[in-house]
Amino acid sequence: MSANTPRLKQSIVTAALSSFDWNALEAHLSGLNIDESTVKDIAELIRRHSEFLFKRPDKNRAAKRELFKAALGSYLAGKVEAPGLAPLNEVYDLISLIEAGYAEILQTLEAAPSATLPANIQAYAALRRAVVAYDEVMQACDRALAGQTSVNIQSFRAISKDGQPFSPDSVLERQNGAACMTLMLLGHRNKWFGADGYLILPSNPTCSEEDAYKAGVTELLAMRWKQWQDLEERCRYFGGRIETVDPVDWPIDYSDNVKTVLKFDELSNDEIYDYCSNQRMNARMAQTFGEMYRSTNLSTLGKGISQPVSLAPAGYISAQEAHSVISLSEVLGYQIIDDQTETHGLRLVEWLRGYACLQAWADEQYSAQKPDGACSVISRVELVTLLTRGGLSNDKASLFINLASLKTSSRDLMDQPLIRRAAGDFVVYGPGIIGADFARVTLSAIGSEPLEGKGEAFEKEMLRFFVDQRFAAQDPTVDPAGGTFQFDVMLLLEDHVFLFECKNYSLSGHNPVQAYYFAKKMRSAGRQVRRLSGGLQTYRELLEAKTGWDLSGKVVVPCVLNSLPYAQMGKTDGVYYTDSSSLRRFFNKRDFTLSVATNVGPGSEELACVPVKTLWAGDRPTPQDLIAYLAKPLPLEIELERTDSRLEAFDLGQETVVWGRVFMQAEVTPQWLSETFDVDVSAVADILDRAKEPSPTRPTDAQKGEP
Repeated sequence: MSANTPRLKQSIVTAALSSFDWNALEAHLSGLNIDESTVKDIAELIRRHSEFLFKRPDKNRAAKRELFKAALGSYLAGKVEAPGLAPLNEVYDLISLIEAGYAEILQTLEAAPSATLPANIQAYAALRRAVVAYDEVMQACDRALAGQTSVNIQSFRAISKDGQPFSPDSVLERQNGAACMTLMLLGHRNKWFGADGYLILPSNPTCSEEDAYKAGVTELLAMRWKQWQDLEERCRYFGGRIETVDPVDWPIDYSDNVKTVLKFDELSNDEIYDYCSNQRMNARMAQTFGEMYRSTNLSTLGKGISQPVSLAPAGYISAQEAHSVISLSEVLGYQIIDDQTETHGLRLVEWLRGYACLQAWADEQYSAQKPDGACSVISRVELVTLLTRGGLSNDKASLFINLASLKTSSRDLMDQPLIRRAAGDFVVYGPGIIGADFARVTLSAIGSEPLEGKGEAFEKEMLRFFVDQRFAAQDPTVDPAGGTFQFDVMLLLEDHVFLFECKNYSLSGHNPVQAYYFAKKMRSAGRQVRRLSGGLQTYRELLEAKTGWDLSGKVVVPCVLNSLPYAQMGKTDGVYYTDSSSLRRFFNKRDFTLSVATNVGPGSEELACVPVKTLWAGDRPTPQDLIAYLAKPLPLEIELERTDSRLEAFDLGQETVVWGRVFMQAEVTPQWLSETFDVDVSAVADILDRAKEPSPTRPTDAQKGEP
């Protein structure tokens, strides 16, 4: 295909798919050379186009879709032999299978015992179940911590009433997801979404314990909906097939009701790297909080919500807010307290302040009236007063309320913990906000686009880092006839030149669709830095004049450098992928130690530093040291060692069972550390034990500095 040959344009195709406008698509296709590759491209666009798939019945749009499919099929059949149409037919079959899965869940919901309850009682019963579950988890944590002076945070397990250990975070995440999905299912079913997309619950009914018990089936089906949604999105965006398992190969014996067993046993590298990056992000936030708590007066900074509090850095609602300001600045690569730009109408410190106010209020309600206080009602006037007392203007308070309210596009009750009611007031969903990390929640809420505009600040911060470390680093731009070549960070290290293409993209938060687009952006960044690598060699003399460096004979190493903790193992198409946290760690210290938080509670917080590996051959890092580290980033290697997967089953109703591959993680124990890093288990245990002992050098509150 020549450079001038018209190509399929994604924007035109997706617009036509959204409206089922065959005339618009036909007009575009008529100007193309249609072959089998064109059919594949169209099929892939249909596969990943969410509006082409119906999660809920829609007769009018379904009829339009059938007409569109018939017209497209007839047109392509006149251009391509029948075997070439297979990709299109396969994607249609996949969509039919996915829609059948959603339909079975909805049919099961209609027949559930809870379906006999009025819809508003079902909604409040779901919230009641959520607060009871939250309270039970908090009690279990208290039982696990009772009498202990230290806890290994990475492997902390609470104890259930029957004595079984469990991960509190995992249970709460599932419960919050189930509550959110239950409200969404009921909202769509009963048309509770307003024209602006916000969910509006009916007035508060009396909800009995029996109602809450019956709502358990609705909650279970909501969880199944989310599991099916995650699985089918992974399949549609990352590839693979949802297979129908032959009855003779069914993994276990099922009841006579089961007619179909499905299996999706795929896990792409993009998904693995995405999962590890999000887990690293969570661990980094927790570690930053622990370090700040130990080294600063963080515990005394919070002023609460009973009095006016200026925005950071002049004041903080809580220790959690102070931590979020610092940690968000670290991961983004610039000081957010100096940033006056607005993201969706709010400065980042205003986003954090809004969540801090909600958390403090919800925590007060829960402490005063357990467990029901975890989901308390607040009027709009009280909510605006709470936020304005917290430093937001009236307009900003109203804007934050809109941004934090549950709506059709919401995926959880952490980003949007406010649930609107017909009376004009709000339910504040405490289980989602009380223990939330505002930095992570804010990153999730604002999405990726606003962060991309902060790339220049991140570039300057990384350049400053290398210069402060006394390395030769510059950010030259040259404009030859071949086009502009702008180098974010160019590091000269002996006979090597490392090119860092700096990117400030938000992570997916374990959202398959966002994970797909993040991976796509990474590949685009890889192409950018490969172009720069070619430009350096082609226009070497121009760059030598610009930088004053002798670049003759230098080995060029192209890298994509992320602000958030995302890296890859080895090279992909000749490019290394690393991140700021990992890279700074390499240059800051010769020895890599793994920090394991062992103690919690005021006055007893400590980290155990377990030696893992020596990163430099000598006293200063060499190009060979850095290349070895880029090829095998130790923070990522650690996360990969902890990460495994397994097939897990769930049912869509009585007739269909689905097996899907899911991630799981090993606990960080002395045995795990010693086996993973070839360290003597007794030595690791000794390090952890010593970290539990009171330190005579631990600073008092008076000695601690400001964060």
